[in-house]
Amino acid sequence: MKTIAALAALAISLGSRVQAQTLPTAPCFIYDDDKIEAPCSVSVKNTSSYSIRLYGADAEPEFWSTAAVNGSWADAQGRGFNKNFLYITGANKEGVKIPMTHPVLARHNDSTPTQWQVSFFVPSAFSRNETSVPTPTDKDVTIQRAPLFKVAFKEFPGFATEKDFLSCEADLRAALAADGVATLGGTDWSRVWAQYDSPFTLFGRHNECWVRVQ
Repeated sequence: MKTIAALAALAISLGSRVQAQTLPTAPCFIYDDDKIEAPCSVSVKNTSSYSIRLYGADAEPEFWSTAAVNGSWADAQGRGFNKNFLYITGANKEGVKIPMTHPVLARHNDSTPTQWQVSFFVPSAFSRNETSVPTPTDKDVTIQRAPLFKVAFKEFPGFATEKDFLSCEADLRAALAADGVATLGGTDWSRVWAQYDSPFTLFGRHNECWVRVQ
């Protein structure tokens, strides 16, 4: 676990100040009553319009299984999810089953709008180092180490549509611009759509649009 001083120094190097707190030990959960693992993060800022989190600051590396999909967001939703789901249910060289995590991420950048990266978080039990992460057998699925990155995000409920995510992102970018918060573009982690719930969850659904910030 990183110390408060280490986190503060890290935040300063990114051009922002992290609130005085330590990272939780793995595994991390996004809700107090939710036992589905999520990547660890540090809360940096909360406003009435958006919040900011810092990811990748934990001492342990974090990894994502990532399926590359060409096409629309609907294509990414279907094929990308299925490829990752097959990976965690045994389509890996080790033949192991990996617990489901959240969120499921769909990300791309504006220069390649039809090239999507759909990712599942690899649980901490498997991700102490790259050699311990099961190897995908599908050539379209790769294992990516999560970068150190800071995102502003906005939440919304319900079964998310592409229109919902676009509206969420437009509102988020407008709020960031109004506050003078600089955004970062040009990478596959600069624009992310996150969904936290199983398709079988009918109520209390949680979705977020993320924009990478400096």
